[in-house]
Amino acid sequence: MSDNVTCLSGPVDLVDGRLVLQIPLEHGGDRFVAASRGIGVIVGDELHVAIPDWLAKQLGIVEGTVVDIDNRGGKFNIHPQTSSE
Repeated sequence: MSDNVTCLSGPVDLVDGRLVLQIPLEHGGDRFVAASRGIGVIVGDELHVAIPDWLAKQLGIVEGTVVDIDNRGGKFNIHPQTSSE
C-alpha cells in the first residue's frame, strides 16, 4: 500500500448545470491533481472535477450528495457516503 493515498469527503455542487466536486487545493486537493488529469481543472485555488451524468446516475449522486474521494492506485476514486442517521 502506498503512503501517498489521500482521502477526503465533501458535497457535490451544481455548477452551470453540471455536478462538480470543488476541492480546495490547500486542503488536500493538490494531492488529486495527477489522479484527476483529463477530468479535473484547477480554477483559482480549487480543483474542480465534473462528474459525468452516466456516473452520477450509476452511483446515485445528485447535488448535495456527500461523497468520499481517494487517489488509491493513482486514480481518482469517488464513492457516495452510505451512512445515514
